[in-house]
Amino acid sequence: SSKIKIFSQAEILDLLQYSIKLGSFNDYNNNFNKYLKRLATSILEFQKKEALPKEIIESIKTLILEYKNETISSAFYKIIGITFNNDDFGKMIEAFQKEYNNKEMLFKDIFIDIYILGKNSKPEKKDFIVIEKKLKALPKELTMELFNKALNTILEIKIEATKQYSTFYLVDETNETFLRGLLYLVPSLKEQVLYQKIYQLCQKCFSKLSGIGFVSEKLGNACINSLNLAKDIYCVSLLSRLKYSIKHTKANKNISEILKKEAKRLNIREEEIEDMSVQDFGLKNGKLTFDFPNNQAVIKVLAFNKVELLWF
Repeated sequence: SSKIKIFSQAEILDLLQYSIKLGSFNDYNNNFNKYLKRLATSILEFQKKEALPKEIIESIKTLILEYKNETISSAFYKIIGITFNNDDFGKMIEAFQKEYNNKEMLFKDIFIDIYILGKNSKPEKKDFIVIEKKLKALPKELTMELFNKALNTILEIKIEATKQYSTFYLVDETNETFLRGLLYLVPSLKEQVLYQKIYQLCQKCFSKLSGIGFVSEKLGNACINSLNLAKDIYCVSLLSRLKYSIKHTKANKNISEILKKEAKRLNIREEEIEDMSVQDFGLKNGKLTFDFPNNQAVIKVLAFNKVELLWF
């Protein structure tokens, strides 16, 4: 151990504070064992001198031994946890955690995984493997409740477009990161009702506030990425609508590139994708039925400019 450089107490404390930035343990490759020896030796030295708080020692041991095969960021948050800030969204998440943590212990890890996923601007397939397995292990109705509550809460936050703001945050930064993680996971649930809410949220995020600018470009971009991750015809139509309903140059360029790739993937012309974005309002085979207590109304589209209304 005398040949191994000892971490100072400050370095060990810094390790916990900044480990999130170090990447993954596996990235150390050949230096991995050397790194662990330095850390272990440092802990022993300070333990002998009783100069290092016991909770710090235990935290580092946990970091090394229990989460050896995970990224440092994942291990770090599993040790210290995540504190949601006290805005409307944060209150909703905290309440949900309290309600279900005792029944579904998996939620503790899942919330951390969602938060870490949200730190990516454009997550890749490999980022979803573990967390999607954990979500599938939970009851579907519970997962849907979480996603519906989260999206409804953020959509219900009122914004006064005519008001002069000095600063504005739709959600706090920590809560926004978690929300981005949720948005990226929506495609794994394959629920149109959630896609529609993401579409609405995207419009809200790219609306403009006097004196501020866009409500939340980060969240707006996360909405676009989420709809793109779905690889679903319905989501393609929503993206096509967004292209004409939001006024943000970079976002529109991003959507145009996505639609171009989707047209190639689906083996159709780009113009046909725009046709998909036209709402059908529930029409099936050109017919829409409305039921009333004592009768029924049927709307029939007979031709391009001819519609018939029938009562029964």
